[in-house]
Amino acid sequence: MSDYAEPFSPSLAPFHETFGTFTPEAIVFDCDGVLLNTQSLWEDTQVEYLEARSLEMDEERRRWLVGRDVKDVVIAIAELTGEIPEEVGEALKKIYFAKLAEGIPVLPGAAELLKAASSRIPVAVASNSNRAPLVSELADVGLLPYVDHVVSLDDVPNPKPAPDIYVRACELLGVAPERTLAIEDSETGAQAASAAGCRLIVAPTIPGQNPEGELEIEAIGDAGLREWAATWPDRRKGYSPVYNALGLVRHEIPEAIVTDCDGLLLDTEALWTETQLKVLYDAGVSPTEEDLGALMGTTLEQTADILGEMTGQDPAHVQQLVTDDFQSRLGSSVPVMPGAREFLALASTKVPIAVASNSWHEILEKKLTGAGLIEYCESLQSASTVENPKPAPDMYEAGAKALGCEPSRCLAFEDSPIGARAAKAAGMTLIGIPSTGQPIDVADVTLSSLSDPDFLAWVKSWPNRKQD
Repeated sequence: MSDYAEPFSPSLAPFHETFGTFTPEAIVFDCDGVLLNTQSLWEDTQVEYLEARSLEMDEERRRWLVGRDVKDVVIAIAELTGEIPEEVGEALKKIYFAKLAEGIPVLPGAAELLKAASSRIPVAVASNSNRAPLVSELADVGLLPYVDHVVSLDDVPNPKPAPDIYVRACELLGVAPERTLAIEDSETGAQAASAAGCRLIVAPTIPGQNPEGELEIEAIGDAGLREWAATWPDRRKGYSPVYNALGLVRHEIPEAIVTDCDGLLLDTEALWTETQLKVLYDAGVSPTEEDLGALMGTTLEQTADILGEMTGQDPAHVQQLVTDDFQSRLGSSVPVMPGAREFLALASTKVPIAVASNSWHEILEKKLTGAGLIEYCESLQSASTVENPKPAPDMYEAGAKALGCEPSRCLAFEDSPIGARAAKAAGMTLIGIPSTGQPIDVADVTLSSLSDPDFLAWVKSWPNRKQD
């Protein structure tokens, strides 16, 4: 007999009969075969690889491998073909990524359920995939903003069917497993969720798979599941979709920051443009928008070369003109971009910060000192400290090295396309904050300013990684 006083629709009956008055405080989704139809692509990849060698896998082994670690699949196929596992892995990856390039299919109803659930309770995705492609796939299909935490086989000692991935997801969500709902499609994943102590719904999508859970539904798009989710209490307490819409925010908490300076921290781009225009106007040259675009993000030497060519003057002479005029405009007080001081003051208590600028080192240090921001910066990288300036990655790589951090674990900030190319070439996650009207297409996330309240709330949530 149900504890619910209100009558409910027939589609809700299985959920109330199975779970009674229980409503989850958090939810953990498997990815392949639950949210994305990538499990079938992975299965097709294996079949295609074996058929090309006139081989096939026996049904028992194939069933056992569904949902398992990629390494298990590679080893099994290598044993079957007699090939080197590393070569098999590379070949499978090539085939699989080619299929992904044609489009990542989202399972019907998955996006709607994920969005509905995330508006009420915290959400995690727990997958036996490697972290980088997992996050990338979720981002590519627009689901990542609705996920609070991503847990992959890279994040735990043991992949599914061990419970580690689900245990870690519950830890990150701050909810006990018995108060967490898991949704799985494979026997391997169901074993992991059950072993962790999660409440479990299974939605098998692979023929031959019979995962055991408390309730089995035909598909993730089950109308009753969506209807049940709509009845869950709102446990978000001020949840903001914009907060998660920062893209990789909850999934790639940085270990260090490497940021551009002009137009990002300091409002000096306008002064720099005025200096360039003075040199041009004094020489009787009226620049086009294209001319000014070519000057964006350039080093002092590059600026002098471009202006020298446009005005017919010696670049060395132009360089001195530019340096003198710009330093006179700086004066004793350097304007700071909105939110920059607050951001640096907050972030510097969490992670080490480096500045990477195409300025000369002496000018960079003078600007940051004049703005009162130098105290937040542990390393300064400039056109004087590296062999190749932006758009080469040297400056960002040097900044990461100076902070003792791998570039892939650093968060970069840029306001120009040239600088953005440098940060991405170094392998960093990039937040773009355009200050010139030029879009930063390669940015992982784009904000209007560093004063964005959701962005600052995210930074505030970071653990303290600084070494005292």
